[in-house]
Amino acid sequence: ASVRNSIALRNANSVSRSGMRVVSTVMRLVSMGINRMVASRMTPVRPMPPTVAPLIEELVEQLSAERVLSAPEDLAVYAYDATWYEHRPDVVVNALSSGEVSAILRLADGERIPIVPRGAGTGLAGGSVPASGGIVLNMAMMNRILEIDVENMVAVAQPGVITGVLQEEVEKLRLFYPPDPASL
Repeated sequence: ASVRNSIALRNANSVSRSGMRVVSTVMRLVSMGINRMVASRMTPVRPMPPTVAPLIEELVEQLSAERVLSAPEDLAVYAYDATWYEHRPDVVVNALSSGEVSAILRLADGERIPIVPRGAGTGLAGGSVPASGGIVLNMAMMNRILEIDVENMVAVAQPGVITGVLQEEVEKLRLFYPPDPASL
């Protein structure tokens, strides 16, 4: 199935109650550094549920330590999307294939640990925010266009494909992919 990721820009400025502009997000990023800024906005670090630690060990064993993230600074990056809602996951897993996704889902289901799938994390509805903690299943590395069937006008893509990239590829075939304009 074709999957599309929304890409949106955050409003760089916010207005205080008195109507005065506060420092823009961009200025805060420059002056404070992204990790400090993100960490300061996050929910407090909570203890990891006891069922998650053995799961992390098993995920590292099956995948690799580089693709299983549990350090607080890594978790902070995956705790929000383009909304202002935030909640830290217990672990982030970077999947490379549908087989890995299936294995991760089986492991999590066995322990009743919630999973939140994530692409670019730019959605505007909080869908990639792990509101109950658990696992963020990051599929951004699954970013290949598997097939563009011109005759049937169907594209098959992995979930991490960026909408703009898909549009560029179909244009090479003299087709048009008409997404929501905010998704480019």
